[in-house]
Amino acid sequence: LLTVIIFVMTLLLGVGYAAVTDQLIIDGSATAEEPDTLIITNATPISNSLTSESHSIYYPTNLKSTINGSKGQKITYRITVHNYSKTDTFVFNGIEFEDLGGNISSKGTITVSTDENGNNVLPITPNPVCVSGTPIAPGEEYVFYATYTLTDSVSSGEILVNYNFDTFVYSVTYLDNNEIYAVDCIIDNSKVYNVRSDYPTYNNSNLHFAGWMNANAVVVTSYPAGNTHDFTLTSKWDNLYTIMFVDKDGNVLYQEQFTSSSTGLSAAGHAETNRILAELNEAASLDEMTVTWSDYTIQGATSDIVVRPNYTYHGNLQYRPVDTNGDGIIDYYKVVAVSGLGENVKILGELNGRPVEVVEKLYDNDGNLDYNSSVKVITIEEGVKTLQHNALSHTKNLKTVYLPSTIEYLDKNVFSRNWGDDKKVITIYYNGTMAEWKALTSVSHDEWDNGITEKDGSRVICTDGYFEYDHGFIGIGAKWKEYPN
Repeated sequence: LLTVIIFVMTLLLGVGYAAVTDQLIIDGSATAEEPDTLIITNATPISNSLTSESHSIYYPTNLKSTINGSKGQKITYRITVHNYSKTDTFVFNGIEFEDLGGNISSKGTITVSTDENGNNVLPITPNPVCVSGTPIAPGEEYVFYATYTLTDSVSSGEILVNYNFDTFVYSVTYLDNNEIYAVDCIIDNSKVYNVRSDYPTYNNSNLHFAGWMNANAVVVTSYPAGNTHDFTLTSKWDNLYTIMFVDKDGNVLYQEQFTSSSTGLSAAGHAETNRILAELNEAASLDEMTVTWSDYTIQGATSDIVVRPNYTYHGNLQYRPVDTNGDGIIDYYKVVAVSGLGENVKILGELNGRPVEVVEKLYDNDGNLDYNSSVKVITIEEGVKTLQHNALSHTKNLKTVYLPSTIEYLDKNVFSRNWGDDKKVITIYYNGTMAEWKALTSVSHDEWDNGITEKDGSRVICTDGYFEYDHGFIGIGAKWKEYPN
C-alpha cells in the first residue's frame, strides 16, 4: 500500500510546477510506523534561475528532479529529514546520484551545505557538530540544503539523488584553547579510529604542536575498534627551544630544535655531535688534551641551550669556557681539576686562541683531604690572572709553584687547604720584581698566604731578589723578610 501511495504522489508531483512557488512536501506521518528509518519529509525550492522543471520525491531519502535550463542556472532546495527510529542516531554521510535521462550528471554539480547560501556553517544545535553534519537523534529533524548548478545546457534532464545518512556510533570532539576545533562523528566502529593529524596553526614560531591529549593529559593517536564512548581531546602545545653546539669563537657547529616535552637529543643529533667531538679531539690530541662537551640536560629545560667544548689537559685539568656577555663567544677559560693529579702540574695560559685567566680549584668537595696529595710542582703559564679561594689546596706535599707576571689577585688560602697543622714550606717563583710582588699582595686577600706562614723557610723568589718567611722576624711587611739581589 505504501508503495502505491508513493507512486501516486510521484505522478502528482511530476507535472511541471514552477520552481519559485513549488512546495514539495511528503507527509512524514505516512511513514511514521516504519522503524529505524530516516525519511525526507520536506523538500522546498527556495531559490532558482531555471526556467521550468518538475519535481518528485522518493521515499525514504531520495530526491528526483527533472530540470530544463542553461549553463550557470541553479536551484536550491531546503531539505528536511526526520528520524523515526527510537534507538538509532543518524549523521549525513554524503550523496549519490543516478542519471535517469538527459545526461544531467555530466552537465551539472550537486553541493550540500548547512545554509541556503551554500556555506558550510555550523548550525545552532545542542548536539556535537560533525565534519559531515549534525547527528540526528531519535525523533529529531535536521535541515540542510542541496543546490543543483548546471555546467552545460540541459533539456528535460532527470536525476535521482540519494542523501546518505548512516548510523551514528560515537563522537570525538577536538578542543583548542577551550574552543571546538573539529568534531568527528564515527559511523563505523568496526575499524580503529585514527586521531586527526591536522591541528590549528598559529603565527608563533616558539610553539610546537605535540598532539591531541585525553582527559588524563596523555597524547593519544587512535581508539580501538568496537568503541562506543564519546571522547574529547585537547590540543597540547609545547614551547620550542634550540640547542646549539658551538666552538671557542661561538660559531655554531650543530643545532636542532627541541620542545619542553623532549627527553634528549635526537638520534641524528647524537650521531652528528659525536662526529664533531671526534674531530675536536683529533685536533686537541696534538696538545695532549681531551675534549668533552659541557654538561647539558634537555629534559625539563626552559630556555635555549648552548653547549661548548671542555678541554682536559693530561687527563685531569678541566678548562671550562666563560662567556661573560652571553653572546655565545668564549671570553676566557677557568681551570678546575676533577681527579687526582701527578707530581708535576702545568696550567696553560692560553687555549685555542683564548686566555686561561682563572684557576678556580685543584680539588673537589668530596671531603678527601689528600685528594691531590701527589702534587709537588705546579707551573702556571703567563696569562693567568687570578687564583681563587683554595685554588691550589688539597696539595699537602706541594713544594714548588711557578707564578706568571700576569697574576693580578691571590684569594684566601690559595696554597693550602689550611686545616689543622697542615702548614708547609713552599718556594714560589714569581716572574716579576719584588716591587711588583708587594703591589700584587697589597691588593690581594689579606690571608692569601694562609697555609704556608706558620713554618719558617717558605720563599717568594722574584727576578730581583726574594722574600722569606721568618716566624721570628718582626718588622714592616709582616713576617716576610726581604732579600734583594
